Amino acid sequence: MPYSRVTLSDKAPRFAHTCFVPVRFRFSWPLALAVGAWALNYVALKLVYQQMTASQLAFLRYVVMYVALVLLCLVGKQSLRIPKGDFWRVMFFGFLSMGVYLLFFLEAMRYAGPAEGAILLNTSPILTMLLASLMGMERLRAGSLAGAIVAFLGIVLVTIPGIAHDGNNAVGYALMELAALTWAYSIVWMKPLLQEYSPLRLLTLGMPGGLPLMLGYWLVRDHGHMPLATLTPLGWLEFAHVALLSGVMGFLLFYRGVHEVGPAEAASWMYFVPPLTALLQWGLAGIALKPLQILGMAIVLVGVATAQRFRAPSPVLAAPAEPA
Repeated sequence: MPYSRVTLSDKAPRFAHTCFVPVRFRFSWPLALAVGAWALNYVALKLVYQQMTASQLAFLRYVVMYVALVLLCLVGKQSLRIPKGDFWRVMFFGFLSMGVYLLFFLEAMRYAGPAEGAILLNTSPILTMLLASLMGMERLRAGSLAGAIVAFLGIVLVTIPGIAHDGNNAVGYALMELAALTWAYSIVWMKPLLQEYSPLRLLTLGMPGGLPLMLGYWLVRDHGHMPLATLTPLGWLEFAHVALLSGVMGFLLFYRGVHEVGPAEAASWMYFVPPLTALLQWGLAGIALKPLQILGMAIVLVGVATAQRFRAPSPVLAAPAEPA
């Protein structure tokens, strides 16, 4: 039976002192809302791309999200000061999670479909586990390795129809796996920082680390142009979902769910994101996954669940990917 890491802090899950208890699935409204927001986010992104470029969206989302996070920290009376000794560690975390990760993710979504993106990004817990093992932070068990192999075989099945239809899709798939790998590395990197900072404070303090990349991305690709005047009301609504409901509220709802059910059980909710995204893609855009992709999605989810099931007890959080 998999084990849940139960924190001793009543303010934020810091994963510094943990004990292990059997996981049981419990319903959580915050987690249900977070999963729904993240699943819809993939579809919303593709719709926003009809009115904005990926780089325009990246920079505007960054600005809006940063302002919102600072306000939330102020309301929650969380300090916005970084201890001198932690400055570069926090900035590097922000560079990875709010810079490199988003660059790969948003570029990948130019080519990959919503459901395909959700399936590929769902491999980040496995990549986190593999990286933690390579860095000597946890022991890799045979069952977890087998689950990882199964998951990546499922990815092959998911990507074959897309590549056969359009070779450019391969670029999107490769970029999405780079995004998953970058997020996985940032999770491993954040582990010691979460002993000192709440997730909200850490994300907010790290945001400036991603600014140079997001600003440069926008300036190089769009030369400083932002289509604010031509964005339709529906476009603004879609952007609000991407930047606020998914980017900010999804994050807060997830960690609220962590408080309610524990981190391992909360992370298991992420298995609902790919199939829900596939349903939303079909219902809202009329695009259905191919039978081979549906089979591949099921295999990926089984592989990820198996890897997590046999994962050795570790202080590294199996955190979900943070969709843009």
